[in-house]
Amino acid sequence: MATLSGLLLAAAWPDKGFPGLMFIALVPMFFAEKFIRTAPRAFPGVFFMAAWWGFFVFNFLTTYWVYNASGAGAIVAWVCNSMFMALVWQSFSWLMSKRNARTAYWGLVLLWIGFEFGHMRWDLSWPWLSLGNAFANFPEWIQWYEITGAPGGSLWVLLSNLLFFFALQQYGNKPVFRRKMIMAALLVLVPMGLSYIRYATYKESEIKADIVVVQPNIDPWNEKFSSSQMGQLYRLVNLGLAEADPRTDYIICPETALPSGIWAHEQDTCSEIRIIRETLMALPKTRFITGLTYLEKFKKGDPNIPREATPAKNGLSYTLDYNSAMQIDHSNRIQIYHKSKLVPGPEMMPFAEVLEPFQQQLFGSLGGYIGNMGRQKERSVFTTDNPDLVAAPVICYESVYGDYVTDYIKKGATFIAIVTNDGWWGDTPGYKQHFAYARLRAIENRRSIARSANTGFSGFISERGDVLAKSAWWEETALRQQISINTSTTFYSRNGDLIGRVAFFGGLLLLFFSWMKNFLAKRRM
Repeated sequence: MATLSGLLLAAAWPDKGFPGLMFIALVPMFFAEKFIRTAPRAFPGVFFMAAWWGFFVFNFLTTYWVYNASGAGAIVAWVCNSMFMALVWQSFSWLMSKRNARTAYWGLVLLWIGFEFGHMRWDLSWPWLSLGNAFANFPEWIQWYEITGAPGGSLWVLLSNLLFFFALQQYGNKPVFRRKMIMAALLVLVPMGLSYIRYATYKESEIKADIVVVQPNIDPWNEKFSSSQMGQLYRLVNLGLAEADPRTDYIICPETALPSGIWAHEQDTCSEIRIIRETLMALPKTRFITGLTYLEKFKKGDPNIPREATPAKNGLSYTLDYNSAMQIDHSNRIQIYHKSKLVPGPEMMPFAEVLEPFQQQLFGSLGGYIGNMGRQKERSVFTTDNPDLVAAPVICYESVYGDYVTDYIKKGATFIAIVTNDGWWGDTPGYKQHFAYARLRAIENRRSIARSANTGFSGFISERGDVLAKSAWWEETALRQQISINTSTTFYSRNGDLIGRVAFFGGLLLLFFSWMKNFLAKRRM
């Protein structure tokens, strides 16, 4: 039964899955828990192992492609993420044995959504498989994410599975069974119906921006970091100019489009920025946004050397590199944003305070900069002389974090510019899922999205989550589109993940008081 749950979850997942399966996918897991808990001779830990296996099936089938980028990282992700999910269900099973069923069922809802909330906020963050993400390619179903965000979808999935489970337990009692099945079906269909109405009646902003996104299609394993940075820049410029004209507001290029980097102390005089400025001379209203590696140098003995900085071989200086985005316009100003949500392992050392002494042994074979990238603590936006044109520079992995992206909107962003490099995984579901998740951010914030990928899917997404244009895989191209510019904010943009916050603290309190009640009962006995 646990295996069946894993298979159903995987069959519901983007890119080709049907998310309607999400409403029944966890029902077999409920039956597995009940069977093991009520079995006369169940060994301790049996349900945890069963749940772990079921979620391992889910994790492996939906994210097997991570292995193409990092074999060790993929195995760690599959094993650990499955364990975290199984621990939530083990806690639910413990509540079923120590408290009443109603408390336990609500406990599962709180603990799972609280787990998703917490999983976005610690060093081993991996929110790729949050349940609400399953509906990314069906925006007609989830227009109400503008209120709840993707955590509302997770709540929808959990409650629906619970009601179908309750109904199936009453299968022998036909009147009760039918009544409970109707309740479960209404829980699925009513939010969906309201969403269809919102989808059909939603009016996008009439303010438009003319944007070109560039997809240079450079092999990230070989060509990107071995060929000339200047040659790659000319490739980007030529692709952008082929589509742009004097009416174009932005040319957007992908993550680390300037891979060798720009030094902070040389940015005002470097050749790459000079070439971009010369390119813009023929485009009087165009801004140029690109991803890049940004480098800062510190002298030995400087008291402000960041912990993440890497010492030079001669020991006389330290270097700190950032995965950044940069906007250049016709003024002398250069705006820089440094990626904040770093990928555990390749970009940041998890639990650095503890593991940093063992960094070379753990990650040395993966390159000298593993775990050593700098980050920007607060979101920032790219402004222009037009107050309606404010870009949210979202870099790669950051686009998976719904609550995180709302901080750009609070800073005044009127559209989202995602720059990414999805070529690490090959032609697998990875880059397709990543593109699909951007559709959730569009709905949550009612912001159009311009997405530039090194390769994978570049394209444009409307405020309703519709795909307006999309490139092909492994295609060198540039796309041009007019997208809406929205200055109003949604409830979710203003308030973030309220459901997650309530669930996180509510779940912890429930576990604590349940443990205390059980502990005191044992003391009295």
